[in-house]
Amino acid sequence: APQAEEINRAVAQRVIRAREEAGLQKNELAERLGLSKSGYTSYEKFDAPFTVEQLFRLQRILERPVAYFLGLSSDITLDEEQLLTAYRSILRRLQQALSWSTA
Repeated sequence: APQAEEINRAVAQRVIRAREEAGLQKNELAERLGLSKSGYTSYEKFDAPFTVEQLFRLQRILERPVAYFLGLSSDITLDEEQLLTAYRSILRRLQQALSWSTA
């Protein structure tokens, strides 16, 4: 069904965006999901849809609600979403800097 393919593609695109914003490489996210890199890549290439279980794991790993991956409406504005993205980026850089200074 074309509609299911469109939904699966949109979900995968949101996962890709969230992975990139989290600063994770494909192999890093694959490992955290318990998948091989090639297994994970099949999801990003739209060859296979993410399962519900995987979406809940992605929620924890990428700190995004399942509703985000499904494209369900949110009560936050675009400006708030952009601020949240900037905050996450700054926090990630700060955590990296702190982990380097303690290493």
